Amino acid sequence: SVTIAVPPPPPSGGGGGGGAPPSSTVVTNLFGTTGGFTIDSNGIVQATITATSADGKLTVTIPAGTKALDKNGKPLTSLKSVINTSPPAPPTGTNIIGLAYSFGPDGAIFAPPITLTWSYDPNTLPTGVAEEALIIAYYDATTGKWVELQGVVDAANNKISASVAHF
Repeated sequence: SVTIAVPPPPPSGGGGGGGAPPSSTVVTNLFGTTGGFTIDSNGIVQATITATSADGKLTVTIPAGTKALDKNGKPLTSLKSVINTSPPAPPTGTNIIGLAYSFGPDGAIFAPPITLTWSYDPNTLPTGVAEEALIIAYYDATTGKWVELQGVVDAANNKISASVAHF
């Protein structure tokens, strides 16, 4: 599911100058659901966006006020996420638990960072894997290595969250 809160239209009226920067719509395809959200000409997201994967295990949250820019420093025009059916192999002795996702556009940056939250079933973790040891990582194609994100495991609610500043 994707929840996109649309802000009310700006008040109309006379007066010259000032006011909010012009806005546009960022076209989204998050977890197979298409939609859009408003972003101003400076790249500022106008309302909080929350998108959850079809299996309910991954939620992406982009708070209102987040600056969302493409790799060239221009406001985003699109945002997407798809299941990566053949992710690179994880480092020796580690596992990919659940589904891997690809997010785009490549090079997108977010300030402050957006939040990814994964839910997991502790009964399906590989033998010997402690919940507190779970991490969220991304694959850096330039270095050919997985990069661990700073995350927080909530073992009581079987969730792990991490902040992401770029795709």
